[in-house]
This record gives sequence, C-alpha cells and structure tokens, in this order.
Amino acid sequence: MTVLPTRSPTSSPTKPAIDFLASSLGGDGVRLITLDTRNPNGGRGGSIDSDQCAWLVREPAASPRRGVVIATRHRSSELRNALSTLDLPPRILADELVPILLAHPNVLGWIGGHRHRPGAIRHGARDTGLWEMTPALLGFGCHAWLGLQSRRGIRFATRR
Repeated sequence: MTVLPTRSPTSSPTKPAIDFLASSLGGDGVRLITLDTRNPNGGRGGSIDSDQCAWLVREPAASPRRGVVIATRHRSSELRNALSTLDLPPRILADELVPILLAHPNVLGWIGGHRHRPGAIRHGARDTGLWEMTPALLGFGCHAWLGLQSRRGIRFATRR
C-alpha cells in the first residue's frame, strides 16, 4: 500500500486537517483523513474546530465509492475539550462528530491514538456503523502510524 498526501485544505486558521489517499492494487483505494484534535486553547482531551468539521461533512460524500478512514490523536471518549475563546468558534466534540461520520456509509473506520493499549468500540448499528480502533503502538497518536514507525497495519475486507 502506498500512502500519499493529496492536499491540505485550509480548514483551520491554526492547523489544517491533512488528507491522504492510501492506494491499493486493483481498487479505488482507501482514503485516510487525519483530523487535528489538539485544542489550541489548552486543556486535557481533544476537539475539532468548526472549519474542520464543515470540511469533513463534505469530503466523504465527494468520493462515495472510495472507503474513508478517519485518524485522530484522541479517541471519541477523549473528545470532550470544549475550551474556546471569544474570538474563535465553538469546538466540536464527540457527540457531534460521531453522527457526522455515521451519516456517510463509506466511512469504514476511525483510528484513534493517545491510549497505550489496543481496543475497539462500535459506533452505530451492526450493519451500518463503524469501528473505532486503537492499535497498541498508536498510543503516541496517529502520527506514529502515518510515519510507518510502528510497522503495523490495518486490513479492511469486504463481506460477500
């Protein structure tokens, strides 16, 4: 599998989301979208800004035949940092982000880091939901996975 950056949208004045296309043999590939969940206002836990969220609402629908995987430093259980300033829009937390991901059937999964042990939880219904996965070596965030430092991989298969 080859992972290539495709573009960086100007989604945030502080730090844009990064968009990757992971191409594979014989298919449209899987698109890997990383989101910046660091809150520039400080505090524990993560969140995303409203510009990233607006961009994310549009992007999976732009390629409905291509699978999409979301990667973040913080897991959904940690997206609870709503700290904001008066000059910045409100932060988006897990209770708003998860339904956005579930609204796109081509979102296959969510890779979250920040935890130092593996785990997985399901969001949504059995046939239409998605899995949020935390591989063990992603405890330092999804950046280790993107840099292939951990030499781990995640395989997606279709059910026939």
